[in-house]
Amino acid sequence: MKYEIKYLSPVSLVLSSVPLVLFCLGAIGGLLAFVIVPNPQIEPMTSMGRLMATGVFAVLYMLVIMALMVISAVVYNIFTYGLGLRGVVVRLAEAEDYSADSADAA
Repeated sequence: MKYEIKYLSPVSLVLSSVPLVLFCLGAIGGLLAFVIVPNPQIEPMTSMGRLMATGVFAVLYMLVIMALMVISAVVYNIFTYGLGLRGVVVRLAEAEDYSADSADAA
């Protein structure tokens, strides 16, 4: 089965689990940048300052990437839904039922 994505809801991006995933990625990046492998210029920072920098980095990373994704979704909607250009085509296959096989094996 082939489906075409004609419209992406920007609100669904913001109200889904995507911001939490981006926050976690930002926290990992902040820990790497400020705690695990710190830059020599931030050596005088205290451990509390490093943790605060990690948190600020994670929040800013999440906000910037979410803004980029929302802007990208709006531009995608303008091109596909508004101008009538082709959208992304997704080919889906019906999943096999594995529950019957696992019951026979037990």
